[in-house]
Amino acid sequence: MNIVKKIIKRIVCKIRGEICLEEYISCGTKVGSGFWMGERCSLDWSFPWLITIGDNVTLSHDVDIICHDASLHKHAGVTKLGRVTIGNNVFIGAHAILLPGSEIGEGAIVAAGAVVSSKIPAREIFLGGGVPRFTYL
Repeated sequence: MNIVKKIIKRIVCKIRGEICLEEYISCGTKVGSGFWMGERCSLDWSFPWLITIGDNVTLSHDVDIICHDASLHKHAGVTKLGRVTIGNNVFIGAHAILLPGSEIGEGAIVAAGAVVSSKIPAREIFLGGGVPRFTYL
């Protein structure tokens, strides 16, 4: 990518109020080749080094990757902190949320709007909301 395209990309990110992927990478996020991220995705800026994304991964628009949860800190003194790992050849649908400790196996699909808080095995389609998972070949 030439320097003009990089500058334009950074300007567009700033206008949208987003953080560019390059900034996440410079702070420790690991990203494989062939990665594509839609508009308005949010990676946890507080703990970017806890995010690992494999090769040929697609994040649709408005996906949130969260590595910490301090919602109980005020009342219980507890903060949850965990890695978020996405394997190779994974698709994450629009408005999905990956919570601390999430691990998405190779070739898995996470449906739009799903909330992931655990491990999703390889080649599995995760719909979220209590819907049973199923594996494809």
